[in-house]
This record gives sequence, structure tokens and C-alpha cells, in this order.
Amino acid sequence: MSIPRSELCGALLLARLLEFIKPNLVNLDIGQVIAWSDSTITLAWIKTPTAKLKTFVANRVAKIQQVTCIDTWRHVPTAENPADCASRGLGPKDLAMHELWWNGPEFLRHGPSDWPQKIQMTPMDFLEEEIEEKPVTLTAVIKEEEVALLHHSDNLPKILRLTVYLIRFRNRLRDKTFALTTALPTSEETDFALQALVRWTQHVFFADDIKKLDQDRLCSMKLRKLAPFLDKHGLLRVGGRLANATMPYNEKYPILLPKCSRLTALLIDHVHRTQSHPGPQTLQNILFQDYWILSARSIIKKRTHKCIPCFRVKPRMSQPVMGNLPPHRLTQIQPFSKVGVDFAGPFDVKAAMLRKVKVTKAYICVFVCMVTTAIHVELVSDLSTPLFIAALDRFISRRGRCSDIYNDCGTNFVGTQRYLKEIDAIIRQPHYAQHVVENQIKWHFNPLADPHMGGLWEAAVKSVKTLLHRIVLDRVLTYEELNTVLHHVEVTLNSRPLSAMSSDPSDFRTLTTGHFLTMEPLVAIPAPKEPEQSIMISIRERWSLVQQIQHHFWSRWQKEYLHTLQERPKWTRVTPNLQIGDLELFKGLVNGLQS
Repeated sequence: MSIPRSELCGALLLARLLEFIKPNLVNLDIGQVIAWSDSTITLAWIKTPTAKLKTFVANRVAKIQQVTCIDTWRHVPTAENPADCASRGLGPKDLAMHELWWNGPEFLRHGPSDWPQKIQMTPMDFLEEEIEEKPVTLTAVIKEEEVALLHHSDNLPKILRLTVYLIRFRNRLRDKTFALTTALPTSEETDFALQALVRWTQHVFFADDIKKLDQDRLCSMKLRKLAPFLDKHGLLRVGGRLANATMPYNEKYPILLPKCSRLTALLIDHVHRTQSHPGPQTLQNILFQDYWILSARSIIKKRTHKCIPCFRVKPRMSQPVMGNLPPHRLTQIQPFSKVGVDFAGPFDVKAAMLRKVKVTKAYICVFVCMVTTAIHVELVSDLSTPLFIAALDRFISRRGRCSDIYNDCGTNFVGTQRYLKEIDAIIRQPHYAQHVVENQIKWHFNPLADPHMGGLWEAAVKSVKTLLHRIVLDRVLTYEELNTVLHHVEVTLNSRPLSAMSSDPSDFRTLTTGHFLTMEPLVAIPAPKEPEQSIMISIRERWSLVQQIQHHFWSRWQKEYLHTLQERPKWTRVTPNLQIGDLELFKGLVNGLQS
């Protein structure tokens, strides 16, 4: 409502008040009644014929003209209008000391000649603009929304309790009973509240299908395969083909729920918590005993992935991008110049092929060439310092002196604390350290609890143990038998192709690690000596031929094998580095780190 119309309503209130007071003041001699207003527009409307005014203004002006005389209305300045003291919101303390409120304007104490002069105005100047009214027809499509109560909490039992209290309050108003019920909700009331929420959710998401089923029409294609129907409680259930199955009614005809509703999410979270946080597949089987959720697998996985207790048990690891290969993996150098070493075992061995012979332990020391991935295996009877040095001497005698040896820093050898202490004791022996210095070997240790940096020798140990278990099975071999088997395993592993094999007969033979050791695969059958090949060649020419063959192998190594190391098989996502102040949860904290 506009301000001029509000002023007009105030003038009408004053006219009705005068109409009520005048009959009750018959004992007083009232010569003239003056009505004051500070709105010039209102005064102009009062002096205007009602036929020229709009309906709202005309009705009120007609009542004012009927009750009062037009000449009784005069203008009072706003600054001297005592009614403004109340309409503008003066406090009680201000009104108590306000002279205008208690005594009125000063000019009323004098004669009419001192009153404000009448304002000369033309009523036509204050007429409201006539606006053509055109009827407009609007059609509103009202879509029901989910119950707002479902969004007030993430706890389904709490929402059901609140729903029970609301239903009780509704029943009290309906039955006009005012007795308060403070008892806790019963199971029947909770089931009824859950049915009410399910019914409302179904009417929001399946409104068209429910309407069609009420009219005995076919529902939408999305639900037609489920053969839905409405039960006696008005719930939409799956008809299906299990009518003759001997199972409970709810499992035979489960309640249909949409995928994206708030009630579905609350129900999944509640069952997930109460059933000890099962996996998505188990949780789906439990839910399908009473409910049929559309696209259940995706929504169940989404809700279980948001479960904080489950995330704490199996958090997502913060893994940086896989780093580049170190230079000693990519440099052409003599085989076994840079090696990685690891231990495997223990394995059971017996002293002789006799009955009731004593069974002892033996260990496998695996040396891996960091460039060609060639493998050398040595068998040791225990982890003493002399035997480990002897294994290292045998390796150097057969493969040549190595310049660098890489291995884990103790935590990745086998995994038991006792064994780690033994290995650490071997490496730190003065005699062992002196032997390493004499052979001019640099020993490199990987960081603690960082097994992926030794992936090359870890894979070699796995390959050796896999072939060994397939050959030996559960038999106990003698030391010599086990050593022989290990040499066969070494030959087999060194005959593996470094790149994909080609089926084209015109291509070169597949490059193996054995080509860098013996110029041919270690399992190759020696070629017969032809008469024309028996021609003597000079030593210099043969040396040149060997150099050409080696250069050919290294060229193929660079072209056929090196590019296969280009891809990062895992750890491809870029993650921010750890910063000071970050709270981190360490997985698999080993005893070595704790100490």
C-alpha cells in the first residue's frame, strides 16, 4: 500500500472516531468540529467527487464525506502534528516530557486567525493515474518436495523419533485431546513413521507412476520391468516374479526407493552403521531384504566411501608421482658392475640322503645387475660374516669386480626383527667393512621403510622363489641338490626376453640378459662346427668381432628395452608435498622406525 493511501486510511479512522464520540458528548456545547491532516493528497481526495476516484480511494472518501463535512478538514504542518509523535516511535520516556504530545500545537491556543492558512489545491492534480486492468490467467505447477525434516539430521533413528512426535501432535489436534504423552516411541509408532516418510518420498519421485497405477494404467518404462504395485498402506512395492517363493513378504515384494532421495541415503548410512560397516556388496544384500533401490550399486558405493570410520581403517594413501629412474639403471656399462643384493629364505636342507638326518637352514643371496637385470644366485648355509664374504667373493670371481652395491636398509630383507639384526650385524662387522674397502666397493643403502626403491631385486627374489617352489615343492633337498637347482633357476631367469617377442622370421632373435653374458641365450643349443667355419682368424679380428657383437647388443638394448621403462605403471597422480603442521597417519610403522 502506498503512503497516500495509508494517510487516507488514517483520515477514515479519524472520521469514524468522531462519529463514535459525538453522540457521547451531548452534554457539551460543541460549536464546530475541525479535523486535521498533514497529507495534502488526502485532503485533495476528500474534496474530490468519488466518481473520479479509483475504487479503493473512492470507497474510503465516500465514508469520510458521509460522516464529516468537507469544510471541517484542514491542513496541519507535519512539524506541529502531535500524531506523528506516536507514529514515528517515540519511547515512553520521550513521550512523558514531550510538550507537543500533551498540549498539542501552539496555534490552537490562539484564535482561528492565527491558524495555518488553508492550502489552495486543485483536486485533479492529485488523482491517481488510471491504469487499464487486464485479466491474466496463470497456471502454477506445484511439485512436491521431500520432507524438510530429513535434512535436519544425519541420524535416521532421531528423525523417526521426531516424526513420531509430530504424528502424535497431529492426532491430538485431530481428536481435540490435550493430554500430553511423554512416553518413548514404540516400535509400532516407529514403523508407522518410517512408512509415512517412505510414502511421501515415493509420491515425490514416483508421482506419475503412482497416478497411473491408481488408474489401472501401465507405469513408465523405467519401472515396468519391476511390475510395481500399491499395497494396502499405499506403498509402492516391486511385484517381480517371486510370488511363489518361500520367503518373507518384505523380501518377496520389497519397497521401491529412488536413487537420489535423502531418505535412501539416510537408510543406507543407518544400515551400514548398525551392521558393523560391511562392504558395498554385503550391504546391498542386507538392504534388498526389505527395499529395492534403483541403481543401488552406485549409490551404496558412494555412501560407503563417505563413511569416516571406514576411511580411517583404509585411508587413501598420499603417494607422490613415481620418480625418474636413477642413472645407474640407464647407463651402458659392463654387466654386474652395479648390482643390487637381497636375501631370501630360510630354506630347509639336509646334510645327506639318509633317513632321520638333521635338517638345517640355508639362505639364498641374489645379485641383480642394475642395467641388464641379469641375476646371479649364491647359496649360503647361514648368515655369518665369513660365509657372506665368501658368497661375495664367489660372485666377484665369476662375474668380475663390481663398483657399487645397492640394498635395502635392513627392513626389507625378510621381515623378522631377529633376521634384520643379524643382517645389520654382518654389514657392520669390521672384517666385512675392511673386505669391502679392499675391493673398492661402494655400498648404497635405501631409506628406511622404502621398499619400492629396491623393486628390481625384490622382483628378482620373487622370480627365484616362484621357480624354486615349483621345482622343489615340499621336498627337502641336500645342500648340493639345492645349489644345483638354483643354478638351473639362474640360467632360466637369465634367458628371459628383455622386450616383446616377434613372430616375424626376418626379425632378430629376441634380446635376453644372456646375450650380455655369453653372447647368446644361456639355454641355446650349441651350433655344430662347419668345415668352412674352421678357418683360423687372427686374435685381433676376433676381438674386433666380439666388440661389434657387444655394440650390437647394447644398441638393441637401447632401442628395444630402454623405451619399455618409459611409462609409469602406478603413482601417476600429482599430490602436494607434506608441509610442516600437517597431520599425517603412517601406515605400517615398522619396529626399526620406532626404535
